[in-house]
Parts: sequence; structure tokens; C-alpha cells
Amino acid sequence: GEEKCSLLHSKVVKTVDFANDDQRLITGGVDRYLRLFDLNQPNNEPTIWDTQSDSVKTVLWLENESLFVSLCSNGFVHLW
Repeated sequence: GEEKCSLLHSKVVKTVDFANDDQRLITGGVDRYLRLFDLNQPNNEPTIWDTQSDSVKTVLWLENESLFVSLCSNGFVHLW
């Protein structure tokens, strides 16, 4: 297939999670930032959160998808 878009990051991405609607994607990685992309408008800048921790190992949408949780390599768990 063809590439639909590229979502740039400054460092290695370690985790991604699609929302159930397949219209939002959240990413996290070595740069310690979480990025929320609107896949309907992939050229728009993502919403960015600084975890102020170490690199992000995992990010997951919670059941209702109004919140998500991130786990950083220094052991911190953040609820967003």
C-alpha cells in the first residue's frame, strides 16, 4: 500500500495507541513527550504534553477515551 502520512518525532517512538474511532493516535518515546495526532488532519501540529519524567515506555487510552495513561522508564505512571 501507499503511505498516507508521516508523523515526525525528534527521537525514537516507543509506544503508540489508536483511539477506537481510528481518528486519533497518541505516541510517546525517548524524548519524554506525548503527542496526540488528529488523523483526519495529519498535517496539523499535534497536541503535546511534557511528562517531565524519563522516556515514555507505554501510553494507552482508557476505556472511555477521554483519559489516557502513560508509564515512564523511571517508574512514574501519569494519568492525563
